[in-house]
Amino acid sequence: MITKFLKNNSIMLIYAVTLLSMFMFVKTVNPIVNYIRYAYVFFMGIFVVAKHKELLFNKFMLLILGCFIAHTVIFGFMLAPDSLSDIIEDNTIDLILFWGFVIFTAQYVWKNRLDKQFLIFSQIATTLFVNYCYITNFNGIAPVKFLPTLFGAGINRIRFTFGLSATNRAAYIALAAFILSLMVWRECFNNKKLFSKEWTFFEVYVFFSGVVSVLVMVSTQTRGALLSAAIFFVLTSILDKECLFKLNFKNIDWKIYFIFAAVLLLFYAYFVFFNADSRSENLAINLDLFLASANQATGFGYTPFSTFLTQGFGLATRPIDCYYLYILCATGFTGLALILISMIIMLTRAIRIYCFEATSTLKNSYIVLYIVMIFIAFSESSFVAPYSPYSYIYWVMFLLLFLGQYNDSGNITEKG
Repeated sequence: MITKFLKNNSIMLIYAVTLLSMFMFVKTVNPIVNYIRYAYVFFMGIFVVAKHKELLFNKFMLLILGCFIAHTVIFGFMLAPDSLSDIIEDNTIDLILFWGFVIFTAQYVWKNRLDKQFLIFSQIATTLFVNYCYITNFNGIAPVKFLPTLFGAGINRIRFTFGLSATNRAAYIALAAFILSLMVWRECFNNKKLFSKEWTFFEVYVFFSGVVSVLVMVSTQTRGALLSAAIFFVLTSILDKECLFKLNFKNIDWKIYFIFAAVLLLFYAYFVFFNADSRSENLAINLDLFLASANQATGFGYTPFSTFLTQGFGLATRPIDCYYLYILCATGFTGLALILISMIIMLTRAIRIYCFEATSTLKNSYIVLYIVMIFIAFSESSFVAPYSPYSYIYWVMFLLLFLGQYNDSGNITEKG
């Protein structure tokens, strides 16, 4: 049965192997492993075009992808400072590869109606990596022992990296494992009750992987990842119900959702910038350097965010754990405006899909995931991140959300 499933989903298996190799590159930094994604994009580009003859986009998708790709081209080629041309060129190639990966994968999944298969293979690849990191860096009862420090008890938080370069990196990969495991449980197991009598091997694996992902997040003591996991769990539970406390959410004006979400995000942004220990200090230092030394219209240059950590601009920059500030410093107010407009348009469209169009529990999860990523972007530079494999997964899901709906006959109907 497993052999038949893999045979019928051979392209998805190739995708999963590529994704797993990208996770392994995060740990090993082996350039040979990194090149596997180049081969995947080349193969998928030829395969998708050869099989389907064309790439189909609605007007909304062309607008959004056009904005992000235009941002990449303008600041990666046209406005790149000569002094940083090599670094920016490498970053631009990675970004173009990122968009190729996302577009070709989303097109294949969408046209063949493989949403759940994509979900399953993404979950397997991500959790295999997280489980491997956890088992090979097993920390016993540490998640329970040091839990009080997560809530401020004690002088310093005790944090574990599980063999990766940073605690936050481990935390947000584990968050992806948690989200994907939860989505698989709900979509593929029909939200099976935990105390059911019969469990398949895969159900046991998904449950075990979900538990491990939580243990890793708790061990890293990364509050943003744990809060994001809680937000995803709660919001998906709410949106999946037509009526909660006799209140029909779909009859509420979508603008109320938008305003409520904006208030929460601004509140969290205030916390990140002014009350988040060393992160607040680092963000303030980078912002001051940008205002004092950079071209405020076009920024320092569209380099990877790691350039701020390595002080590649020749200034005393600090780690820049905020996607919005990273875009501002790298591409100036012009680049930030282009990205923010795109993100707001996407958020508005997501809310309208939930309120006024045909939706499903899976699409509701995509909507909440997008909101969670906007939230995470205040404390991590991972909204569009070529070296964060989960960013590829999330963006494929976003494209699947915004592409046309399927009708009853299995054909695709495009909506703007």
